[in-house]
Amino acid sequence: DYRNLINLTSVNSRTDIIPTSAITNNGTLSFEGSADFTLSNLVSGTGQIDHSGGGNLTLSNANTYSGGTNIHGSHLTLSNTNALGTSSLTSNGGTLSVANSVILPSLTVNGAITLDTNILTTGTQTYNDAVTLTNSVTLNSTGGADAAHQAITFASTLNGTASDGSKALTITAGSGTVTNVATGTGLTGGPIT
Repeated sequence: DYRNLINLTSVNSRTDIIPTSAITNNGTLSFEGSADFTLSNLVSGTGQIDHSGGGNLTLSNANTYSGGTNIHGSHLTLSNTNALGTSSLTSNGGTLSVANSVILPSLTVNGAITLDTNILTTGTQTYNDAVTLTNSVTLNSTGGADAAHQAITFASTLNGTASDGSKALTITAGSGTVTNVATGTGLTGGPIT
């Protein structure tokens, strides 16, 4: 909805020209910038969002895209319940933050991830590679009336950034199961199965 979209290349200094229309994405929507950016557009389609830039990308709409989100080693913030659309998150040492009071339907992370905030879901949480905590974090899969029996699953280690083990992790899964929690570096305590 702006006639000269080439000006988007100067988004670091101009924010008045960012299009606000809905995006039908059946390919790859890429973010490579070094500045923080909030994507408030509604994204639908079969495509993916790819974030490889140095800035923090915030997804703030109730998206429906189904191709997944790949953050590589970058920082992603979710400020809407359905910000990730209907698919999983892929990371290669990236950082995930979720805004206060946002409860995700579920979360599946493929690849190593750093968690910077609490993660609340009404469904399952699955972490298929190493998880690192930079702050004290709560993982809660009982965010709704129908979520009392949702599992939280770890396929690899939990790590902290402090060598003295000062990071705290609280896991709340109701009567759901918490499986294969192995302590890696920077956390104290033994494995939980």
